[in-house]
Amino acid sequence: MENGVLDGFRIGIRHRAYPTLSSRIGDRLRVRISDNGKGLPAENREARPGFGTGRALIEGLARQIGAVPEWRSANGTALSLEFPYRT
Repeated sequence: MENGVLDGFRIGIRHRAYPTLSSRIGDRLRVRISDNGKGLPAENREARPGFGTGRALIEGLARQIGAVPEWRSANGTALSLEFPYRT
């Protein structure tokens, strides 16, 4: 989230990040993190330092826990992660 706060907001604009537990469906858990920053670029660029590296890192870590990341960009950015729930 720190990377999103640092990169997703312009100086002087009030910004907020909203982590929320969305739902539990059977043996899967869905978590949503959203913000009111500038959103994602329109095209999916190749990750390089300062340009999508954080997104690539999140997607790689998500795969390690069996998560399915879903990105949306409208009035900021929203990331939903659905992953196996283990007790």
